[in-house]
Amino acid sequence: MLNQAKLDTSLKYLSFIYKPGQCHPIANTNTMNSREIIRIPTKLKIATVSYILQTIRAKFINNTELSICKLCNETEETLPHFLLTCKSLEDIRKPILEDLINSCSEELAVFNMKDEHFDMLQLIIDPFTYMAGLRNEKAFEVIQNIIDPKCRRLCYNLHCERYRLLQLDDIKKKKRK
Repeated sequence: MLNQAKLDTSLKYLSFIYKPGQCHPIANTNTMNSREIIRIPTKLKIATVSYILQTIRAKFINNTELSICKLCNETEETLPHFLLTCKSLEDIRKPILEDLINSCSEELAVFNMKDEHFDMLQLIIDPFTYMAGLRNEKAFEVIQNIIDPKCRRLCYNLHCERYRLLQLDDIKKKKRK
């Protein structure tokens, strides 16, 4: 099953450190905080590439013009664009991303990961990917308790802001008619 999952392009961002029959670490939280629990579905949709962005919507309609980001109107709305570069989401992204980078630098430095190349997109989507080389319970706890909640917060806040801006755009279009 794990070998089949590795071939599935929709799971390319998921680490395979979990065991079949158990919940993947990004779907878990060690808190009963409802705010954290509400953020899980958005993160799972992003991690399994089932979050509907304009490029996905355009594929269903067979129209390349629809793949342009409706927020910034500059480039295709892909997962990297949505999570890392869309200018319309920069105010939401910047402080959380800076906090995430600082936390990674401080917390993961303890585990001597200096030579590790971090892919920011991969880190945001599934930070547990970087556990493969460590196999360390303390590193797992740091990622679960500090890094992943920040990644989940970033994904959720970007999602909320994206939908807020899209709704405002729809309201403006209706008023013009």
